[in-house]
Amino acid sequence: MPNYLRRVFIFAVIGLSFTFLTFCQEEDFFSDLKVNSASKFSQSISEVPSAVTIITKDDIQNFGFTTLAEILNFLSNGFYTLNDRRYEFAGERGMFAFEDYNTRFLLLIDGHILNEPSNNFAGVDRSTPIPIDLIDKIEIIYGPFGIMYGTSNLEGIINVITKSANTQNPVSLKLSAGPYSTSDAFFSSSYHTNLFGKDLDAIVSLSSYETDGKNSSMPFVKNENSNIIGGKWGDRADFERSPSFFSRVNIGDYAFECLWGYRKKGVPYAPWGDTYGVNSNYLKDERASYFLSYDHYFNQIVSTSLKIAYDDYTYEENDSYLDKDFNGIGDYFWHDTMKTRRVSGEGKILLDFSKSLYLFGGYWKRERLYQKVVSTPVNENVAPILERLESTNQRAYSLYSIGQWKMSEKLISSLAVSYVKYNYAKGETLYRGSIIFNPNKKNSLKLVVGEGFRVPAYYEYEYADSTSQLSNPTLHFEKSPSAEFTYLYYPSLMTSIEFSAFYQKINGFIEQKVIANPSEIQGDVIPQGKNPDDFIGFVQFQNGNDIKIKGASLSLRQFFSKGLALQTNISAQKVENEDGERLSGSPRIISNLGLSYSTSRVTVSLALSYLRGTLTSQGRKIEPYEIKNSFDGRFNLLFKDFPFRKTSLGLFVINPFNCNGYVPLSPAISWEKGKRYDRTFLISLKYGF
Repeated sequence: MPNYLRRVFIFAVIGLSFTFLTFCQEEDFFSDLKVNSASKFSQSISEVPSAVTIITKDDIQNFGFTTLAEILNFLSNGFYTLNDRRYEFAGERGMFAFEDYNTRFLLLIDGHILNEPSNNFAGVDRSTPIPIDLIDKIEIIYGPFGIMYGTSNLEGIINVITKSANTQNPVSLKLSAGPYSTSDAFFSSSYHTNLFGKDLDAIVSLSSYETDGKNSSMPFVKNENSNIIGGKWGDRADFERSPSFFSRVNIGDYAFECLWGYRKKGVPYAPWGDTYGVNSNYLKDERASYFLSYDHYFNQIVSTSLKIAYDDYTYEENDSYLDKDFNGIGDYFWHDTMKTRRVSGEGKILLDFSKSLYLFGGYWKRERLYQKVVSTPVNENVAPILERLESTNQRAYSLYSIGQWKMSEKLISSLAVSYVKYNYAKGETLYRGSIIFNPNKKNSLKLVVGEGFRVPAYYEYEYADSTSQLSNPTLHFEKSPSAEFTYLYYPSLMTSIEFSAFYQKINGFIEQKVIANPSEIQGDVIPQGKNPDDFIGFVQFQNGNDIKIKGASLSLRQFFSKGLALQTNISAQKVENEDGERLSGSPRIISNLGLSYSTSRVTVSLALSYLRGTLTSQGRKIEPYEIKNSFDGRFNLLFKDFPFRKTSLGLFVINPFNCNGYVPLSPAISWEKGKRYDRTFLISLKYGF
């Protein structure tokens, strides 16, 4: 028996032995905790074939979080983010790769996939315009077991579920302000009525966030190899601007949802070898999603669901270069524009026979990608250079089915199979099997095995430019066989404990490789007439060594009397390739702790996170190094019905203890590390009626 299966078996025996020592009570603490994300139909938490975390609207309000990244860092059991002042790059259970742009997990809103088409990028900062104040709950599924979604879920699924109109104030207004000319505004309105005998719910929200960012002094750099040059950040080099709009209308079995927003962010560091510290470097993500769904129950046995959707995503990037020798044009601005469109549809039918359940479904999508790259000289008398003008189509479909059987009152088994086909890759069959033992109504033991996969993204196999990156048409997809044991213990409504032991392997892990010798270049991608030596120092995505992830996690949630609550999560893992090298940016320990106290008049909370042993990329141009400890924190103080009735006044402090919280920066950066967050604060005033 392989070592990882032996360990999973030992943990299962220990958990089973402990279960029979526990007194069986009649209360069912699992039944009210429903999850939709793991299998695309509603299941109690004791039936979900995966480790799962449910984060409620009360959790978010008590801790005052303003972004999805904060929620993941301080409330999840294994997700974490590293912020290099461009994006919040996310990892899960120690699996993290620089520049993969969060492509190994799926981000959903109300069950709709938000990962954009070109790179499967899922922004957990404001680059995805999720209305935090409208979140009802967040379901987090760990590991590659959501095979019904097809590709890109090797790290799990994050499903953000928004509030319904009858759980939100008819009108809500929130205004916040802080240092560095920071402002944040949110407005929502909801309406509920009966129209032609059918319930009608409508909700709409508007939000806007803006900041100049903090000026900072960095060491002056002049790197002849990468053309990096700069010194102290200029004004607004770290700026951010992010407006958004959200609406949803439900009438009877139909629902229509709309999401739009953009994030324009200054890039003060020099991740692509450009000039750092100037406010002309920026990136912009703009996206819109529209989807119409129909959910109907014919009777207690048969139900069906249909959905059509349209997604629109535009990416812009502008970088300043000081390079007198570049194509004879001297200093220039490098501007990249990518537009993508996706049309998709899905249908499924559910047959629930009480003792057995069957789901059959299919998904189809078509994507159109367009990219234009232009180098514009600072000297207006020199004509711009068109470096890249490309367009392509992508198509994919997926067929899936699930069977779930209640073999007894205490034993549930399930099997899921999915077939996924992309037009540029061969079809792949995925599977997931589980056995769940619920000896009583406060204990649950789960054993899950399965295999997920991920196709190469357009940015990895197709994208190339004249300054930093080569394409690679020889890339093949990643496959991820996995096993997981989970034990749930809910001794009372006040206490919950979850323990998981997991093993995951990623075959053909796709990562960036810095070309040190022309012989390392894969595929026939050197332009005719070009000297291969000119591409030394470029990066190319390649299938590297297989990655193995072994670890365990523990989650505890405890409610005390008189409004006091504690929750903590810790995940310890070992992430290595076949040569025994640790994966870049992958901590050995991920942990967080949250304390909150809430009454009818005041809420005060403190959240802390800790990463241990974060190693930088092995492929960097400078020697690799390890950041041994990274701390972060959030403090929230909220006065309710103050200074007026139905008004609340809040103070939210980011990094209250001014922890260094260093994290590795992207592979092309010239210095070693960057600070995760600066200490700052927001004062907010909210009114609801």
